[in-house]
Amino acid sequence: MGTITRTIANNLTITKASGGTMVDVWRLASDHDSTSTASTIVGWERDDTASYAGVGTGMTESSGIFTFPATGIYLITAICAFNSAGNDSNYNELSIQQTVDGGTGWTFRAGNSDDIQSGTNERAATTQLCTFDVTDVSTHKIRFNAFSQNTVKMYGSSSGNRTHVLFQKINET
Repeated sequence: MGTITRTIANNLTITKASGGTMVDVWRLASDHDSTSTASTIVGWERDDTASYAGVGTGMTESSGIFTFPATGIYLITAICAFNSAGNDSNYNELSIQQTVDGGTGWTFRAGNSDDIQSGTNERAATTQLCTFDVTDVSTHKIRFNAFSQNTVKMYGSSSGNRTHVLFQKINET
């Protein structure tokens, strides 16, 4: 998308702002144990299902750290599906963390937890979202951390989006 400007009589100018030029979905490719020790989630893959329709140059990921393709303002939506794995766990969280210094320091941006009662297949889900003004693609990055009271499974799948993240560029910076 670009900027469209049109001048009308009496020098009135209407400008359509530039907007989203990137949409990308990543998912956890296999189950991940969420434990009482917070950890960066690894094992992501880009959605590759037949109906996937990304827009523009997407994100890149290495060791659980996501790099943005261009500067801009991004909306990040993360959905996590948990399974009790037979454990009672009062809090199970997926959090979004950002760095603006290339990874030296990380700041909590969003997180939500849900409880799971013990049982073989008890399930819970959380959704987190935040915006991030990426002014430098070499220093501004995102990662996702998992933390639970007791060990539970985060659902992953290479054939469907269970635990997954939607990245959308919504405007220029």
